Amino acid sequence: MKLNWTIEKEDIEKVNQLIDNNKDKVFYKNRLEKNVNKKGIISEKDKIWKSIVVCLLTSQQNSSAESPISRFSGSKNFPLDLEICKLQSKNLEKFVAKELKDFGGIRFYDRIANLLTKNFEYLEKSDWKIFDGISKILTQNNDPKSQIQMERDCAKKIQDNLKGFGPKQSRNLLQILGLTVYEIPIDSRIAKWLNTKLDFPLTVSATTLQDLNFYNFVSDAIQNLCEKANVKPCLFDASVFIEGDKGEWTLENSIF
Repeated sequence: MKLNWTIEKEDIEKVNQLIDNNKDKVFYKNRLEKNVNKKGIISEKDKIWKSIVVCLLTSQQNSSAESPISRFSGSKNFPLDLEICKLQSKNLEKFVAKELKDFGGIRFYDRIANLLTKNFEYLEKSDWKIFDGISKILTQNNDPKSQIQMERDCAKKIQDNLKGFGPKQSRNLLQILGLTVYEIPIDSRIAKWLNTKLDFPLTVSATTLQDLNFYNFVSDAIQNLCEKANVKPCLFDASVFIEGDKGEWTLENSIF
């Protein structure tokens, strides 16, 4: 059984209008520079670690520009810096939980502390080789079809090896690092846009997106739509993100 997507002219116009509304915003330009033009890809361990922390912090709780999550993540002296965590490695879980709790306004701090500790231990034990391999794969020059599959495979690798990383956050992490163009984190903003702006034929929700097959199904639809509109999916994602947060994000306060 096969499914053929029918992309209508009105659908393409909506995507193009979305891009036109946001292409001059700093957040959009930053995404274009890093993910599409591949300038400023993150490869340093300390920055990868902070990206992992941000992904777990932003899972299932408010991460708007003025939220406690964003203020914590944007702290000048980041409380969960990799070197600090290494010094606290013997009691890392308790240390992380206390830092998050004491900051205030951050939910699930015990769960996040547990997941971060497990990920820290895995990465240190494996000498962070997972990211060396993923970066090598995703920085090659490939045709779009091959690149999409490679991005999807790498997201699955993240999902299989890092605790707390499902289909959305695995792609969020790769996007933050600047490694992906086509596979995007389909979050509540994207779901709302598909359900209300595009009149997507199936309801997209946090619950349905937990299933990897459904997630890939929706991702296929977004990629088909963006191809017809001549728009890179990561830029579509940036535009929806900007509008979802009313343009509050700038390059200076961005945690993504």
